[in-house]
Amino acid sequence: MIAFLERPRSVFLRRALFQVHLWVGVLSALYLIIVSVTGAALMFRIHLQRAVHPDLFVESVGDLAEPVTVLERVRDAYPVGRVSGVDAPTTDRPTYLAYVTAGDQL
Repeated sequence: MIAFLERPRSVFLRRALFQVHLWVGVLSALYLIIVSVTGAALMFRIHLQRAVHPDLFVESVGDLAEPVTVLERVRDAYPVGRVSGVDAPTTDRPTYLAYVTAGDQL
């Protein structure tokens, strides 16, 4: 007890607890950074898609197309692909978004 009061930095338990505290903090920070970045990517997915592929997002003029027409046009544009899904227009994205996979890919 005297050693702890006179020289607290030289006590093994204090140094061990400091190392545990340090590495738990570093790992927690890395986890929080990963969760934050992936969450932001999911939140702004539509805006990121629009920035990366501006040619796929054309502004529509007039009424929206029927979903059946969208499926037919996508199948005509990608005859070897398989349509795996179609997202309907939203207020953030006023266009249909079709997902096409090549071959047996899901």
